[in-house]
Parts: sequence; C-alpha cells; structure tokens
Amino acid sequence: MEAQQSEWGEKQKHRMSYGPHQQLRLSQSLAMTPKLQQAIKLLQLTQRELMDFVTRELDENPLLLPAEDFSRAPALPGEEAGEQDWLGQLAGPAPALRDHLLQQLGQSNFSASERRLALHLIDALDDHGYLRLDLREMAEELGCEEAVLEALLLRLQQFEPTGVFARDLRECLALQLAERGRLDAAMERLLDHLPLVARGDWGALERRCRVGSGTLMDMVEELRSLSPRPASAFPGEDPTPVIPELLVLPDKETGSWKLLLNSEALPRVLVDREGCRRLLGRCRSSDERAYLTERLQAASWLERALERRATTLLRVGEALLRHQEGFFTSGVDALRPLTRRQLAEELQLHESTISRVTTGKYLASPRGLFELRYFFGTAVKGADGAVYASQSVRQKIRELIQSEAGERVMSDAAIVSELAREGLVIARRTVAKYRDAMKIPASAQRRRSYRLERMARLRTGG
Repeated sequence: MEAQQSEWGEKQKHRMSYGPHQQLRLSQSLAMTPKLQQAIKLLQLTQRELMDFVTRELDENPLLLPAEDFSRAPALPGEEAGEQDWLGQLAGPAPALRDHLLQQLGQSNFSASERRLALHLIDALDDHGYLRLDLREMAEELGCEEAVLEALLLRLQQFEPTGVFARDLRECLALQLAERGRLDAAMERLLDHLPLVARGDWGALERRCRVGSGTLMDMVEELRSLSPRPASAFPGEDPTPVIPELLVLPDKETGSWKLLLNSEALPRVLVDREGCRRLLGRCRSSDERAYLTERLQAASWLERALERRATTLLRVGEALLRHQEGFFTSGVDALRPLTRRQLAEELQLHESTISRVTTGKYLASPRGLFELRYFFGTAVKGADGAVYASQSVRQKIRELIQSEAGERVMSDAAIVSELAREGLVIARRTVAKYRDAMKIPASAQRRRSYRLERMARLRTGG
C-alpha cells in the first residue's frame, strides 16, 4: 500500500511540473500609502520647513494644540547658562552666501590679483549660487586671460557649500558627487541625461548608463539627496536663523560627549481629545461628525509622526557621535570613515532614510555648526595599513595646494611626501584621485595658470 501511495505521489509531482497551474506564494511589499508618503516628506523637511508645516497644521486643525511655545528657546535641562553661550552664538542669523564665501576667501592663500578677480566672480553669482556668465566675456571685461579665470574658478569651486560656482545643474551635482567620492563613470553618464531622469524614462537610462534597474534606482536616489541650489541654505535680504536640531555637549560625568535633542528646533503638538468629545456631542449631522473624526485622525497622526521623526533623528545623531566622537575632541584629522549604507545597516534603517535624516539637518557643538552629512566619508587605506577618512585626506590635500606660493607648486609626489611627514602614508594615485575629485588641476596646469596670471598682471601693471 505504501509503495502504491509513493508511486501515486511521484506521478502527481510529474503531472504538476508541466502546464499551467496555481501556486500560493507569500511575499512582502511596502505599499506607499498617502500617510507613509507624508511621513517620509516630514522626515526630510529642514528645521525651518518643519516649523512652517506645524504652524500651518495648528492653524487649520482645531483639535491640535502646541505642546509648548516653540518660538522661544528654553533652557536645556541640567545645563548651566554659561555652558550655553556657544549655542547662542551658533544659533544666530545665518551669514549671507557672499559673507560666507568672503570668509573662506580670507582664509585661503590667494594673491592680491586673485582676490580681486575672485571678488568679481563672487559678485557674479546668481541667487542659487550659480555662475551663469560667460568666462571669455568676463575675462575681456576684467583685462585678464580666460585661462586665469578658469583656473581660479576651479579653486573657488572647492569652497563650501559644495556645488557653489557651478555653471549649470550638471556641474553643480557633479561637484557634490565628487565630494562624496561617488562620481564614477556610470554616474557621469546619468548626469549627461538629466532630462531622461526628469521624465522618468528608466529603460532608456538603464541602456545609456549600462547598469541594472536596482543600481539605477540607487543612483537616482543619490541624485535626489543632492541640492540643486547650493545657496538655498543661505538667506537673502531677510536672514533667518539656522537652528540646530541636535546638540553635542561635554559630559562632565564621563569626560566625553553627550547628544541632546534641541527642544527649540523640534516642535511638539498635543491632540485636544477632550475638546473633540465635547464637539462630537454638539454635532447635528453626519457630515459634521465625519469632519471631526477626520481631523482627530490627522491630529493623532501628526503627533505620532513628529515623535517618530525626533526619535529617528536622535538615533542617527547618537550613532554619528559614537563613530565620530574623536572629531569633537581633536578636529577633522580624527574623522573616521563612515558611509550612509554602513549606518543604515547598523540602525536597521533604509539607506534613503539616512540620507533624508542627514540632509538639511544641523548639529551644534563647541567645535561649530555642522550639517549631519558632513560626518560621512569613505575609507582610504594607507600604504602602512592604516585607514583614514576620505574627508580628512581631501582636507589635507586641499590645504597643501592652497598654501602654494606662485609658480612653486607641489606635484602629487611632493604632496605624498609632505603627508607622510605628517604621519599620513598614502599612495600617489590616491592623491591624484582625490585631487581630481575636488576638480583641482594637476601641478603642470596649476603652474601654467600661475604663469599666465603673472604675465597678465605684468601687462596691466598690477
């Protein structure tokens, strides 16, 4: 009997392997409901945008109450007033873009004639931080060689915010990707076809970029995390304060650092449930009852969504502090390699969530005010086996090149030697890679630019 059952079973399997048949499968998928889409949008809002959004909701929803007057800055719990002096300075009005660039210009090793030309380029920027003027025409107006302006522009494009002095959208995005170490050949091809990105023609983009659909979506997500308007974080005529959402403070008990949410920057709301019950008792129609029910649901959702946003921001901030604690003690040289993907895996969040949380959100510390994405950087393995943060390496290379005097430029090999004397041992090809990523010309081209500038200065008597 058992043999017959076994034979019957084998025949059934044989029959089921041919022709159409039904099969029950279990799978998971994430449905992008309107509430989920709104929660994602809430997560990526900057602090100022969040304040405006909550203010509008308070005005429009009668069942929402502010948990506190978030227009005033409350004292931080457990902190003496004198320890908050630096915070008051950092949370003041943000400098205009021109002032920010002039400050960097003053800290750079530019000659007098370079500063004069740089001032003209700064003043020529549009409201978005782009340089829309033709360099040839500008060179004629200023009485200098076009190559001199071109070389100077490459140096100015190293200024913060990354993407400033770009001549078009493609160059703006390329500068930001290069700063992240993400400007590879496939990304270059994607930037060459931005109109297809705008149209969402994914099939054509897969063919032109020579990547699969998954990789393409990751690349597009990376593009969306960039800022197409570098000057957007800087005020115009009416400056608004930049208020950090996270605070890093010295911890007296442990001698290290601690991270707090800045209650001034994170509005909270309360749902007036008692008022809702009273209003429901006065309803005269089903439409009035339905309206109050919808308003109650919207108010409850916003209350929970703000709490989730604050919790996610705190988790990410605490993880950044764990990885980059040395930075707050010793500065940029102590930055450790860290990627968004690494942090996403550690916190069990999606990489796009990390990108949204760290873009446009600021952290204040005694060392300064920093956007959260500042603390990310890929690893650079030194010839001695040590690992360095790419951001730290780029900063050192930039400082060495900015310290050049006239035609006495440093070759990549000379930069390697100088870095080695400082204890940072990396290969010459690594220096060349990061120099190219920062859009800094090779030593021969820099020497030629200095020479052309000197000749132009002699002709004009400058």
